[in-house]
Amino acid sequence: MTLGNRDLIFVTGPARSGTLMLQGLICNHPAVARPLAECFYLTGLIHAYEHARRIFDIHTYDYFADRGALMLFHRDRVLQPYLDHLAEAAGPGLVVQKSPELLVLARELAELFPGAPIIVTVRDLRDIVASQATRMAAKGEKIDGEAVCRQALDGLGRVAAVAGLLPDQVTFVRYEALAHRPERTLGRAFRALGLAPPDRPALAWDHQRDPQRNESWSILDGRPPAPTSVGRHTESEPALVRTAEARARELEATTAVPGLWEADDPRPDVFGIRRTADGTLVREPVGDAS
Repeated sequence: MTLGNRDLIFVTGPARSGTLMLQGLICNHPAVARPLAECFYLTGLIHAYEHARRIFDIHTYDYFADRGALMLFHRDRVLQPYLDHLAEAAGPGLVVQKSPELLVLARELAELFPGAPIIVTVRDLRDIVASQATRMAAKGEKIDGEAVCRQALDGLGRVAAVAGLLPDQVTFVRYEALAHRPERTLGRAFRALGLAPPDRPALAWDHQRDPQRNESWSILDGRPPAPTSVGRHTESEPALVRTAEARARELEATTAVPGLWEADDPRPDVFGIRRTADGTLVREPVGDAS
């Protein structure tokens, strides 16, 4: 068995924005294979391609006739054997590859896997920082709120730009919508993926993770989405919240990604981004029932 681009679903977003939860919910669909651990092996292969492409005029040119030849070699000779193995490892059905690291590789992902859907989770940036702070405090680490915010926003800005060029490939799902309206939001996400929503979608999810082997494991893993996970920043240090708000305002002013610092944002729960004739990025709801 081999996998083509239409057999893959990529899930990404800032760390602590609900990528694991969304992956688990998507994998509950009968047409989708079991959930796999984060695709660090795949991101390593894509990083190698990004590096070779970036330094093409300095070093890589001596190995390939042009950048197109490099892309074809990497896609057909490097990535395809991985996909052949992935089909065996995951079992029957569409295969979800999930990692926040894919966020900064969106351009390469779209180039190497044209047509494969990319699902991006967005969450109130204040809650992302609060979640990171809680996790790092439990490990005895000091959180750099500025660095966390910048990392999340830089990645989202890059995906927004790619989505404007590839409106049929990238879909955004808001964490708050999953928490407050899980069945409706998940139904829209399934339709955006070209999947018929089940009559009663399963909202509990199970990655069968061993907390002794995976430091990202949480006692919340597997629980259905709940509104109580929204607004966690109200219990955080005010300085962290102010930093998150300031950085989110900056991105809101320059991209079409909504809901980064307002949990009650009235804009679309599931949406794509389209670039207009004058270059403006605009949001468009997707996945509505026809």
